Amino acid sequence: MRTFRMNGKLLHLPKRRTQVRPPRQRQTLQGTRKTCEKPLRIKGADGRWRTVYPDFTFQLPDGREIYLEHLGMMNDPAYREVNYRKLTDYFLNGIYPPHNLIITMDGPDGELDIAAVHQLIQNRILPLFQKQVQ
Repeated sequence: MRTFRMNGKLLHLPKRRTQVRPPRQRQTLQGTRKTCEKPLRIKGADGRWRTVYPDFTFQLPDGREIYLEHLGMMNDPAYREVNYRKLTDYFLNGIYPPHNLIITMDGPDGELDIAAVHQLIQNRILPLFQKQVQ
């Protein structure tokens, strides 16, 4: 595995050149069945089918899926527009908060409060896994 910085972010690349999450994100999500950027086919507002890649897909023990999208760079109008369309398409396909979609965002300074994300996962996602096990 190679580690380097790109655009100020720490990236870890395995030999097969597939991007994986930084160690802090991997640690936060331990104990869950999750997939990073798992392809998801949805029907867009224009009626066409397309594939999107949620940042994380959590598969619950009962087979349901919960998606987590992190919206960074919301100060960039093009990024914001792409994600607005994506969230609209999610809603049209029955994917919406708090039912089966969790959305995190960078703060106004562009920083992610990883402690808040960790708390969100501890309070919102992990209990869903524990509830099914009991």
